[in-house]
Amino acid sequence: MLAIIRLRSGIGVRPKVRKTLELLRLDRQQTLALVPDTPAFRGMVKVVNDYCMWGTVDDGMAEVLAKRLGTPGFMGDQKIRIFHLNPPRGGFKSIKKQRPHGNLGKQPDIKKWIEKMMP
Repeated sequence: MLAIIRLRSGIGVRPKVRKTLELLRLDRQQTLALVPDTPAFRGMVKVVNDYCMWGTVDDGMAEVLAKRLGTPGFMGDQKIRIFHLNPPRGGFKSIKKQRPHGNLGKQPDIKKWIEKMMP
């Protein structure tokens, strides 16, 4: 399962990126989308890579998110599950640069960032 967190705003975004963010239901900053790890969603992540941080999470983390921020047992027919988060405690490194100098792109420690951003 992939976790995608939108970090940047929608000002000056190319139309293809804007449409992909809409399809992922990432409508505002600090929004988390949990999606299945399929080639189609991987391609969508490539398009929005400069506006989001993303990484893989296990089903245990998905259940923790569902209990704290939503309803348990949520992935019935839904392909995408959305959670609204707070800005992280301690702040971001940079939302203008890719990893390792910033927070954009693939983050192997995405679980740590999700825990920092939970309300």
